[in-house]
Amino acid sequence: MAHRYSSASGASEQGDSFELLYGPRVESLGGMTVVNPGESKSISRLPAKRLPLRSTTRVVRHLFWVGLAAVTIIIGLSVLASQLHNFLPDTSFFELNSPISCDLYSRSAQSGAFEGAFTINLRGKSHLTFTQAKAIDVIWQLFIGAGGRFLMAWIAYLVFMDGLTRLMEDKPVAYDLYASLTFSTTSLFAMWYGFKAIIFTKGWRSKAFMLWFTLSTIYMLGFPTLMSATAGYLTPSTSGYNMTDGTFLTPNSEELHTCWNVPSGALIGANNGSVFVGPPTYQWDAMSYYGYSGASYDKRELRNVPDAKSLYPQFYDLYYSSLESTAIYNATNSTQPPIDPLTGYISMSDSNFTTNITIEGHQYFFHNTYFDEGFDYSAAYCYNNKTIPNLKDLAECLPENYFVWGFSSLLVYIVLCLQIVWTFSMYLVWLDANIYSALCRSGRRTRGPFRAAADLSEAIGELLGGETCAYTEDELARELSKQPGIRYYSTDDVHKGDISHIGLSSRPKGKVKYNSTKLYGHMEWLNDR
Repeated sequence: MAHRYSSASGASEQGDSFELLYGPRVESLGGMTVVNPGESKSISRLPAKRLPLRSTTRVVRHLFWVGLAAVTIIIGLSVLASQLHNFLPDTSFFELNSPISCDLYSRSAQSGAFEGAFTINLRGKSHLTFTQAKAIDVIWQLFIGAGGRFLMAWIAYLVFMDGLTRLMEDKPVAYDLYASLTFSTTSLFAMWYGFKAIIFTKGWRSKAFMLWFTLSTIYMLGFPTLMSATAGYLTPSTSGYNMTDGTFLTPNSEELHTCWNVPSGALIGANNGSVFVGPPTYQWDAMSYYGYSGASYDKRELRNVPDAKSLYPQFYDLYYSSLESTAIYNATNSTQPPIDPLTGYISMSDSNFTTNITIEGHQYFFHNTYFDEGFDYSAAYCYNNKTIPNLKDLAECLPENYFVWGFSSLLVYIVLCLQIVWTFSMYLVWLDANIYSALCRSGRRTRGPFRAAADLSEAIGELLGGETCAYTEDELARELSKQPGIRYYSTDDVHKGDISHIGLSSRPKGKVKYNSTKLYGHMEWLNDR
């Protein structure tokens, strides 16, 4: 046993300070003062301790609330997915009806799904200076990206340790894997050992745990990058049209109109090739209501344009009169065609009909035909009462003098789904550990460097002995790599005394159990092996 020695002649000079540091003096032969470290006030000895018996009521409550949350989130995601098309970038470049028509990211959206995924189509803040936009972006990446990873790393550490404890009560893991997971849990170092364990570890439970650990860590480490990709800033652009006379028109210009190009104008009292000018395109766009941009067909929309009938009578009358034109069959003098009584089908010999349209109070009749949209007249864009053959050929983009900051709705949705999967997987592993792990239920978890160091040093000392102080890291790692791995054990079934032991070992020992009436502490039984 080691002792501390001090000269008796110097005792009076040191006085109370000696006793304060080392406790009462014990005089021995030769005038020397002997102090036993076991009695020193500077050394703390922890007594054996009981492990509390905890119920699973708390776990049941967790199950209820997480089930309710899961149903709510799944319903919410389903609704969001059904409406996702409303948030996706508008790829109809230079469409007059489009609220986002000319930004550079719209060009990217047209080039394919990959580039389109990064388009900033959900704008959170506009009319920013470059400094303001950059500051918002830095704050987002710092607090949401890096801060989110910090929070996830803390949660992941707690769950990983509980899951590892649960696994090691039944299955051994390698020394280097245990050390990396407990001392550098959420790092590339630990992820590398987890990846190796997927390949070399035996048993489906061990492989499944290591696969989950590796994928969870990859997502967590990449979280700041994903957050950075979901948001950003850009300089928006406004679409316009550079007309042949040098005039630049915006989509809401009063000079850009929708109109009818009427090649068969002579049939309705006008000249062939006449142009019936309609409202400005920002009020009503004939192209969109005739399927050119995929908009829904609705004949009531033109009536909602103020003074449309009085300002654009030819355009208005041709639109509604042709839409509402009905065939009147000569044989029945009604809209019902004549039916052959023998066959029950329309009588072709008597199926002559007449249609008519009214333009500015004048009726024009057509025998066995209609005044047909697409053939006799068609929708077009007009400038100075002349049709524009292809408006998109005249389109240009003018950049604004400010920045906007926002999100990519598609990437936000993807990250949201990944985050929900990550969160629920963490919860399920935590729940499994707290239901089936004896150590987790008792509160004796493997969390923190001191608890892990105490367990690991016991296992290494049992295996390699106490003469390891001069060996290097590589030498110790080489010896430990030869062992099958370590797992938790308890001596309840082996040691029948009042005090049992829980620890790590690479040797076959008793399955982890605990008894709330027993004390757990000393390792004297190890000396008898």
